[in-house]
Amino acid sequence: MTGQKIRLLHITVGLSVGGAETLMARLVTGLDPDRYDVQVLALKSWGPVGDDFRRHNVPVTILGGRRPWSPLFLARLTVFFLRNDFDIVHSHLLLANLVAAAFKRENRLVWHVHETGEWTPAGLGFLERVFLKRVDQILVVSRAVEKALIARLGRDPGRLTVCPNAIPLPPETDISSKASHKERITPWPSSCPLVGYVGRMDDQMKGVSVLIRAAGRVVKAVPEARFLLVGIGRDLLALEGMVRRAGWESFICFPGEVLLTEDYYRAFDIFVLPSFSEGFGIAILEAMGASLPVVATRVGGIPEIVAEGETGLLVAPGDENALATAMLYLLSNPEKRIAMGQRGRALLEANFSWQRCLERLERVYGEVIRGNS
Repeated sequence: MTGQKIRLLHITVGLSVGGAETLMARLVTGLDPDRYDVQVLALKSWGPVGDDFRRHNVPVTILGGRRPWSPLFLARLTVFFLRNDFDIVHSHLLLANLVAAAFKRENRLVWHVHETGEWTPAGLGFLERVFLKRVDQILVVSRAVEKALIARLGRDPGRLTVCPNAIPLPPETDISSKASHKERITPWPSSCPLVGYVGRMDDQMKGVSVLIRAAGRVVKAVPEARFLLVGIGRDLLALEGMVRRAGWESFICFPGEVLLTEDYYRAFDIFVLPSFSEGFGIAILEAMGASLPVVATRVGGIPEIVAEGETGLLVAPGDENALATAMLYLLSNPEKRIAMGQRGRALLEANFSWQRCLERLERVYGEVIRGNS
């Protein structure tokens, strides 16, 4: 393939804002356009991440599949793959991985596994094992995801690479500008300490209701504390109703879906991720990039990112008392939380280099292409 661009397709489920979708967008737009001819296929609907592709002139096909495996959905997939040829298909998340394997032709196939998959339906888990033989390389975002995948498949599939998530290093946050960021994005005085969450409103996985209950405990001890919960998802209305019924609208706010979250991280004093399940937790890297201390749960890949007691505090999932205690500790010790945030920024620079992430991905592409020659 010397002198020719590599024809590359990235497949994802949808284009809403999420860790896997954001990472995919950064990878696609970060690849050298002189070496790669890239397209994106979204199985479901358009979303804000698609706007990023549009700005970078990346072709995107939306299938609008509301019912996977319906005759119409399968017909659209068939037409797409008959009309297009690729050297590499790189898929993200389980449904997209299965579709990529089912419609594999002469291309090489890379599965990208982002989640530990505790709630994978038995039927999809069966298909995952059946289609495994069609996969040329599997990327996993953490050792925890690697361990969970091997357990789910019942064996080590080989052809497996741990490829930790990364983010482009943002400019350093000026502590003196935090007040102005708070004034711009919140309805509260800039003197209020601000605790932030960024992620899907999926309570089963993300534990947002645990954070809400813990927030009620925090405000009893620190009445001026405020909470900004950023994101959308299937449980957003239920979570908003929970806050409304408790009468806590004065200190908990839901701004909805935000594509450019940098101003939010810059406004936060503490970042919290109360997940029950987390393959990696790319929002933690974004928080570290803004020099924030992290309070998170000891699940999945999170302990591989957060240096407990150094860059943040880890608690058991579902333990609202421990979560509240950790937040109160940092709110009561501003010097410690600033020091933790600074160490987190340094850890991000040292261990989660965006350039190394791209280089690792391009090595994988080179290896699978050579395997096809």
